[in-house]
Amino acid sequence: MTPGTVAVHGAREERNIIQRTPASMVALALLTTTLLGLGATPANATSAEDTLFDSAQLAVGLDPVDAQALDQGVSVKVQNDEAVAGFGDFEVGIAPSADVFSTTVLPAGIRVMSRIDDGAESTDFRVDLPEGATLIPRDRGYVAVIGAGGTRIALAEIEEPWAVDANGKTVHTSYRLDGDILTQSLHGSDIAYPVVADPTITVGLAGASEGPGAYWNMTGLQVKIISAITVSTLGTALAGGCVGAGKMPSVGWIIQGLCSFVGVPTLQNIWGGVTSIFRNTSVQNTGCYQVKIAPVGMRLHKVDRSNCA
Repeated sequence: MTPGTVAVHGAREERNIIQRTPASMVALALLTTTLLGLGATPANATSAEDTLFDSAQLAVGLDPVDAQALDQGVSVKVQNDEAVAGFGDFEVGIAPSADVFSTTVLPAGIRVMSRIDDGAESTDFRVDLPEGATLIPRDRGYVAVIGAGGTRIALAEIEEPWAVDANGKTVHTSYRLDGDILTQSLHGSDIAYPVVADPTITVGLAGASEGPGAYWNMTGLQVKIISAITVSTLGTALAGGCVGAGKMPSVGWIIQGLCSFVGVPTLQNIWGGVTSIFRNTSVQNTGCYQVKIAPVGMRLHKVDRSNCA
């Protein structure tokens, strides 16, 4: 592999520094031989930018080396001006507006770092979500979720932000979301430029007990109601598609919401495993619980109430 090559869906041998040319701010330099013809200016793998991004990650205790293997089912790619992390059929993308940015591949996602130059107090990132998904605040970051009839499916997470200045000093930073634009702002004085600022995307939830994937969140009462629906009952309802499932008494709106996301075949395949987990778990009506559905997890986990709709 030639230096700077981006491995599709995996790790890279050298850091991927992306730099926009002054002549064309829409032309980006991905360090791949196939993209060098776009009029972009690649940064050398031993350049100041390379050192800047590596040093910033080390300053906050992060490994600057790309993961050599991805978690099962996870895909990661850098294409055009966007970094994308996916699991199965869903993908979440981050497109930085900065002239120079870099990425580090993680086992379950990708770290997207922008260089903020002298005098600037913020940088923007466009967030591309699956159809129907929205970002909701979680701690100092965001979770990408899809509503499913009063329950929530968590698809991915944008972890809390960090920023490091040219002296290796951490800078107080925060996010603000406006539509699909995520703005990361710097706070404080005596900041040495350039600054490295980062949103990290992970599929599923960062640190989730059963690894990357899609997680279905619901109350204990909803768990009890859903667990009563047998595979055969669901199969009969699904003869009319997701809309047919929506006509089921008590739970139709929940099942239709889930079906709209995973589709009829997948819903039929996972239902037995999911409801078996539900029936074998003691829950409290007002508690909030989470089960992995893509792929099906091993157990139901009690989580913070903020995870439920």
